[in-house]
Amino acid sequence: MKLQKTIFFVSLLFLFFSVEAQNIVINEIITSNSTVNTDDDGSYEDWVELYNTGTEIINLLGYGLSDNDNLFKWTFPNYSIQPGEHLLIWCSNKNRTNPDFPLHTNFAISAGGETISLTYPDGTIADQIPAIVIPQNFSYGRAPSGSSTFLIFQEPTPGTLNPSEGAADELSAPQFSVNSGFYTDGFTLTISHPDPEVNILYSLDGSEPMAENLGGKSYLYKNQYEEFPGQETGELLEESFSTLIYTNPIEVIDRSELPNKISSISSTFHQNPFYTPDFPVFKGTVIRAKAIKEGSLSSETVTKTYFISPEESNRYSIPVVSISLDEEHFFEYENGIYVAGKDFDDWRTNNPDGNALWSDANYKRSGDETEKKAHFSFFKNGNEIINQNIGLRINGGFTRISPNKSLRLYARSEYGSSTFNHTFFENSSYSSFKRLILRNSGNDLSSTYFR
Repeated sequence: MKLQKTIFFVSLLFLFFSVEAQNIVINEIITSNSTVNTDDDGSYEDWVELYNTGTEIINLLGYGLSDNDNLFKWTFPNYSIQPGEHLLIWCSNKNRTNPDFPLHTNFAISAGGETISLTYPDGTIADQIPAIVIPQNFSYGRAPSGSSTFLIFQEPTPGTLNPSEGAADELSAPQFSVNSGFYTDGFTLTISHPDPEVNILYSLDGSEPMAENLGGKSYLYKNQYEEFPGQETGELLEESFSTLIYTNPIEVIDRSELPNKISSISSTFHQNPFYTPDFPVFKGTVIRAKAIKEGSLSSETVTKTYFISPEESNRYSIPVVSISLDEEHFFEYENGIYVAGKDFDDWRTNNPDGNALWSDANYKRSGDETEKKAHFSFFKNGNEIINQNIGLRINGGFTRISPNKSLRLYARSEYGSSTFNHTFFENSSYSSFKRLILRNSGNDLSSTYFR
């Protein structure tokens, strides 16, 4: 009789344990967070969200959370997750386990994808999400909360119910018929995709192809400022960039005789701005494209850069860099980081007799919030050595007031690659870099332009 009771009691425990195993799940994760939400320190961090799908309180004391084979890499404190509660755990490397405050693990999740495991105190796995690459500021989770269906969400829902709709997969990238490089003559470029149901979006102005930019996106900029007290300030002018739908092959030609566009936008506080150069510049052609399809996550953007010149790669004896981004990130009046902009006008209002050399300006902004996503191509002897997305900021001190500004380039995993892999400097053994500076030659910039 005692044996039967013991077996019955163990069976009840096993049944309870099995039911509990279905009640706590990993509900949503984000592996590259730069704009979605901030932790209690105000910093953008990865996170894992748990969800109690049952009707009973579950105490998480001794549970493990991990991004590798060490299932107890981080363990939970004495925290009870309520029925229907969405619990956010920051994966920040900060290792905070006070249950009265936000929880932080002792690890961060790689943007390249890592298996995330939730483990019971006895070592058995409660739930697990296999390694998956999630685009920056997107999340991956159950649709809806607690279900067995996983989707990619363009709009993450930390701490709240997940939507029922999302993207099941990410489309492969479109294919270009011609690689980046220097060419003697123009040519016809085709862009294709193996899925006949996709649409291919592309741009010819360096901007990120976006459906919302079809037909053009306008922004305001300014070319004249109150440099000296009492001068008139210029009006706001309008410029635009656009996304196109690919339907026919593209003719790639030498565009050098076309009027200058962005090089005719002032990047200083002058009343009568000067432009360097002030004649038609030699122009390359940057073509960026991605595939879109309803029900799928759009593909990564492919960027190719073409230079058409009779001299081909012999046109330049030094390496060539191509930087591409939405031009409003540089030149827009309110938030463009390359112009004097609103910050200068606000300063002049508050300092009617001040010396403009010491003024505020948009280009003097610094910090993480000024970093813009861009694309970086590096050519040497006519060959493209590097083609990757980057973070970009203005660099330098007093030289920021100059028309040509130094640029600081960041390689980050959330953009695709965490390093620049090339031996840029002669007589140096280093071949991997986290940051690079395109320097405007400092105080010598009027003679050598850049260094």
